[in-house]
Amino acid sequence: MDMKNIVISFLGLFLLISLSARAEDEATVDIAEVINALTGTVLIPVMVDFSETTDIDGVCGFDFTISFDETVLTMFHGVTNLHPDIEDKLPITIRPGDVGETYGEIKISFYDSDAKLKTDGILFEMEFEYAGGFSLLTFVDVGEAGKTEVGDCEETVEQIPTLFIDGSISPRPVPVNNWAIFLSLGLIVSFSLLGMRKIF
Repeated sequence: MDMKNIVISFLGLFLLISLSARAEDEATVDIAEVINALTGTVLIPVMVDFSETTDIDGVCGFDFTISFDETVLTMFHGVTNLHPDIEDKLPITIRPGDVGETYGEIKISFYDSDAKLKTDGILFEMEFEYAGGFSLLTFVDVGEAGKTEVGDCEETVEQIPTLFIDGSISPRPVPVNNWAIFLSLGLIVSFSLLGMRKIF
């Protein structure tokens, strides 16, 4: 077997392994990466793809436990802009604490046996007060009190294999003032020339 066929065979095997691994995940939950954020109130989307679930009824519940830097995201105001699939269903619950408080971790839960979600898109947006700086928003799973999972519509509510993708927020870069840089360079050159004149 020549080198070309070896490379093609290797790539084919890698693709097959990748597709097999991905097939194990029937749902995807993805926190957006928000960049160029300004301080104040910010919205961070949570996107899902429940359209490929093998359960014919889809998704009826979820628990998302999300951790973040509370010095960056200083207050959690709740969720807004709910997808039409869930806006008229049973309310989303948020723990720990009441909306308007923050502990560096929130748990967002939903269950409605009639929901039967096959949603593909933004499920909702999380509303925070942003003080500036960088913070990851990370899915965590710390047992019953802080689990992260997606559930089916069976009476026993089984977990659906799900790929959870963490997000982040970062500030808008400080704009570079080209004129200030040009002026500074001009002053440096001027002082350098004056120094040279004194030497000679």
